[in-house]
Amino acid sequence: MGYEKVHGDQLFDGQVFHGNNIVLIRDTRSGKDSIVAAAEAGEDIQYVPGLIRPGFVNAHCHLELSHMKNRSFPESEMNDAMQNALEEMKADGIVAVGDISNSAITVPYKRSSGMHFQNFIEVLSFSEANTPARLLHYQQVLDTFLMAGLQSSNLTPHAPYSVSATAFEHISKTTANQVISIHNQETRAEDELFRTGGGDFLQLFEQFGISESPFRTTGVSSLKSYLPYFNHGQSIILVHNTYTTREDIEDTNATQGNPPSPTTVD
Repeated sequence: MGYEKVHGDQLFDGQVFHGNNIVLIRDTRSGKDSIVAAAEAGEDIQYVPGLIRPGFVNAHCHLELSHMKNRSFPESEMNDAMQNALEEMKADGIVAVGDISNSAITVPYKRSSGMHFQNFIEVLSFSEANTPARLLHYQQVLDTFLMAGLQSSNLTPHAPYSVSATAFEHISKTTANQVISIHNQETRAEDELFRTGGGDFLQLFEQFGISESPFRTTGVSSLKSYLPYFNHGQSIILVHNTYTTREDIEDTNATQGNPPSPTTVD
């Protein structure tokens, strides 16, 4: 009593495939699992056809944008879309999610989901002038998550081209030894912005009334430009990495200290 025993055609523990002569025993009181030989598992073993394996982790999700799948925006449809997305993830065997949040709209769904959420409250602040107001807004969103009991929540930067130096510094100081996430090197223009101060992102800034790049020209890739901010033991999920180079990867482990000083590029 208090134990569930199952075996299948194959059992995978996350590292090793054990075959079908192994039984997974779960202590329903503590939630702890153990793997034992079938001959030692005793009676009341339930056979489950197929593969028994650990739950999947969706490391990068935008639950609050679920409605964008069908490009429909009425609030009722947005709510339905979030609930449908949760059910779809559960059906796919996902048990934990790293979720990007710009608002607190997902809070009630996460509280009742039965899934573990690491909530990344995504900060966008293109200029130093609007940084204090933006940080106040996102801190209020974070506080809503925390007050709702979703303690695995913290601030995170959106992308290198959308977070000011002051915002990066604030996020770094408030996320020591935590997991954060950032959209990294998704386009060539991102690296060009930091290497030369030019490129296609200038058109984006113009839409916000910014006539030139609000970011320092460092002469190196975007990854090398912002990574030194995070020197407080953070674990960083880098998302996209479409244009990450071998040099970027090799230099990542060696990066430490303060952000690089501005460099003149001919």
